Amino acid sequence: MNPDYESWTLEVLDAELLRLSQQADELRAQRRQLSGIRDSKIAQREMEIKFAAFSEPEKAALAQIVGVDFARLSSVVQDG
Repeated sequence: MNPDYESWTLEVLDAELLRLSQQADELRAQRRQLSGIRDSKIAQREMEIKFAAFSEPEKAALAQIVGVDFARLSSVVQDG
């Protein structure tokens, strides 16, 4: 049930508008944070899928380029 805003004083209306504005700012910040984490997780999942499809020679070539032990990484991805 909605309050009877018409009966509120200007001071109460101003205070409520300020409260709602602050709440909206907090929600926007939380949404940005969650969106960033979600985007990172999507990118990670997509890369895991692409990596899983690589042949052994492709994994070896990529390992040389980035200096990562993909044999160890492959086992972590499969276990995770």
